[in-house]
Amino acid sequence: MNKLLTYIQHVLKHILIWTLAFALYNFFREYGQEIKRPDEYPEMEFFNRVIFQIIVGIISGIVFGTYQYFFNKVLANRFSFGITVAIGSMGYAVVILIFILMAFRAYGLIFQVDIGKANVEQFFATGNATVLIFYCFLVGFFIDFIQQIDKKFGPGNLGKMLSGKFYSPKEEERIFMFLDMKSSTSIAEKLGHIEYSKLIQDCFQDIRAVIPFQAEIYQYVGDEVVLTWQKDNGLSEANCINAFFAFEDQLKKRENHYLDKYGLLPEFKAGIHGGMVIVAEVGEIKREIAYHGDTINTAARIQSMCNTYKAKLLASKQLLNSLQSSDFSFKSVGEVMLRGKEKSTLIYTVEV
Repeated sequence: MNKLLTYIQHVLKHILIWTLAFALYNFFREYGQEIKRPDEYPEMEFFNRVIFQIIVGIISGIVFGTYQYFFNKVLANRFSFGITVAIGSMGYAVVILIFILMAFRAYGLIFQVDIGKANVEQFFATGNATVLIFYCFLVGFFIDFIQQIDKKFGPGNLGKMLSGKFYSPKEEERIFMFLDMKSSTSIAEKLGHIEYSKLIQDCFQDIRAVIPFQAEIYQYVGDEVVLTWQKDNGLSEANCINAFFAFEDQLKKRENHYLDKYGLLPEFKAGIHGGMVIVAEVGEIKREIAYHGDTINTAARIQSMCNTYKAKLLASKQLLNSLQSSDFSFKSVGEVMLRGKEKSTLIYTVEV
């Protein structure tokens, strides 16, 4: 169900983008110009033009959105960047041709015009086809480019940076989880650096399991992942807790893959805490949105106690008191004096 919802959201977003893109295309193509059409292609009235524009937007959004969704899901992570671009471009060319043929078909149905093979061939023989194909490539490249930047900064952060939301430091209440691989040192020695790095790559691909729980990936640090939530998103339906077990389940689903490739099933331990932090845009040569404050340090220190208490997930009492609902069991390990802290912190283990 989550995958279907993600696909639908992806396609709807593309329908909106491509509808606006083709509205802009038609504006620049026809504004202030007299477009001569063959007699069999009638001039559209304004209402019909709007209807046709919406239909073209829906067709293009479904076609291009579906292609991009499955391409990113199936192929994008299996090849180098250069090969991915080459394969993607060839596939995009085929998709553009499919879109153009579907648009012709839609035009013929709306205006009861017989669009024959000769008409299609005539269109491709003109400069109009070249311009349209180039424009589709340009829009597709722009969408991919924005998505790659969004991945770099984290979903939603590109808009925040463009708007200058965090140009000056601001205070926010957030939840942080530090996820760390168990026995990472011994695993690295067993596998060697290259295979160990591949293992990390696989695990960090599987971390996508936390996305349905509104988690944001803040940082990758070695074999550690730092997740964060806006307070309400993380507490709602215990998303910040469910995300950990969803990631654990995702690793177990791919147990055969990990055993065949690495001879082991990776396990992670985590610490989670919430509170006020300062968020700001930092850096000059390389810019990013960074979080500062005791909340982050506390979450990291809680995670470091997992081995001591033989627990896979530890959480502060402060966080657990704020949960709106939960089907998990909690067991206190007592007041713990965390490194660098002047006051002790009450910590609980979290289990299904």
